[in-house]
Amino acid sequence: MRELLDDFVLVSDEALKAATRLMIEKTRNLVEPAGAAALAAVLDAPERYAGREVAIVCSGGTISPAQLPELWPRETP
Repeated sequence: MRELLDDFVLVSDEALKAATRLMIEKTRNLVEPAGAAALAAVLDAPERYAGREVAIVCSGGTISPAQLPELWPRETP
């Protein structure tokens, strides 16, 4: 794999959750956080991709209804 890989990007758990929320809210596609990792990487460092055409593959819908509330922080009064 290392021979074929040009680069990789690490993103935080919070970036994964934010990308998952965005996918669900804006596209109405249900993805798990790992499935939104490519979107998280672009949102986390937009300058890295500026001026380039970018295609993002988002996959992975193995998220349960019980996991969905974890994506939206509770508002405190």
